[in-house]
Amino acid sequence: MKIIIGDKQGYKINGSMKFLKYVEPGPDYTEPFYVENMSESEMVLEINNSRYYTSYPNVYKSYDKVNWENVGTPSCNISIPVGGKVYLRSKVSCWGPSRSNGGPAYIRSSSEYRIGGNIMSLLQGEDFSGEIGTLTSTNSRTFQGFINNGANTYDGLIDASLLLLPGNTCEYCYYDMFGYSTNLTKAPLLPAETLTNNCYQYMFSRCSSLSEVKCLASDMSAADCLKGWMNVVPATGTFYKKAGVTWPSGGSGIPNGWTVVEV
Repeated sequence: MKIIIGDKQGYKINGSMKFLKYVEPGPDYTEPFYVENMSESEMVLEINNSRYYTSYPNVYKSYDKVNWENVGTPSCNISIPVGGKVYLRSKVSCWGPSRSNGGPAYIRSSSEYRIGGNIMSLLQGEDFSGEIGTLTSTNSRTFQGFINNGANTYDGLIDASLLLLPGNTCEYCYYDMFGYSTNLTKAPLLPAETLTNNCYQYMFSRCSSLSEVKCLASDMSAADCLKGWMNVVPATGTFYKKAGVTWPSGGSGIPNGWTVVEV
């Protein structure tokens, strides 16, 4: 008899449980982007839309994925109870400082939290399809500076491993996305095989607690696609890469001292 308890899978043999393996949960592509409170008290999530523009998209929140409420613009604060999640969606081509498309500038919180779900709900709004999605040239700088972690700004993001990103990249799409996220330990899976100009530039720069990155890229010939993307990270960690692919080393590749695992 097969028994599943949480994320553990195994079989019951002669009355005793034999666990075969531990299955780590992965992103759910049908689930909208969410922020989950990992602290021991109610948290406040700040969405700041006003850093660059005079026109803003509407951002909607939901606690149950059924009832959605416009949270207002240009900026707002959202309360999340202990152990709770808030789901977000909007319809805009860019959440970063695109030269041609207005968009919210960043999210942040002083409480510990993690992010997960399908990030495409932040681009597709009510048309969110629950599919992995793709980026186009209109999405340039899509999530640049998405988490606000300036050198003098504390942010509580600790885990992004359950975040689902599109299967491709576009120019500058994740530029400095998690820069200065000093509490972040696990990065999202990076599924794109062919990288574009500047797409991961400074993505994890100064993430001084980062311990795990999974990147499936096989073509890294685009200009500055990895420039400084892992500058000033811990001396040790685990990097998962596609089998047989040769990577550069250092802050613009795989950090020296990290364990490399082929997948």
